[in-house]
Amino acid sequence: MKKLISILALFGFSLLSVGNVQQYHSVVARKKAAGATLQEDLGDLGGTGQNLGLGSTTQWVSSQFTASGTYTLTRIDVSIKKINSPSYTITAHVYSNTSNSPLASLASSTNTVSGTSVTTSYALYQFDFTGVSISSATKYHIVLTTSGTNGVDYFLWETESSGGRIEVSSDGSSWLFNSSAEGKADVYGN
Repeated sequence: MKKLISILALFGFSLLSVGNVQQYHSVVARKKAAGATLQEDLGDLGGTGQNLGLGSTTQWVSSQFTASGTYTLTRIDVSIKKINSPSYTITAHVYSNTSNSPLASLASSTNTVSGTSVTTSYALYQFDFTGVSISSATKYHIVLTTSGTNGVDYFLWETESSGGRIEVSSDGSSWLFNSSAEGKADVYGN
């Protein structure tokens, strides 16, 4: 399978797993999106998931990344799915870093994603930002928050099992290490 993926990558394709369905997706289309360039391709599709909005302790979920270059962040696409029927919304944030935990919000997305629009299979959902300055080799956190929580209706943020750092919070200020996973996100900028 890895050889197939390597061969496809030579021709500009990657193999994506969405639920149990595998499909080919052009890397070129993801490289340029609405005038922005793909800067960070975090996590692999086809992994497990991190609870988001399942009780108050997961109302805030962070995935850490180290910037590969200096750019102005304009968009983050995050792979999420819903469990049952959450009616609340998701907002994305970019946080600065302190001791591998989120410190302060640098920006919040200019849009939210409604739980009613999220499907039961993993898919990428777009969050737009207005000019967030990102510096090369600096750690940042993508933070997803929900406008509500309960123990039945929630979201899963697709994760790769290793290579990252997931933290959770009930209030956005006190963070707890949760796993060494990495949340699936595509970060775009100029």
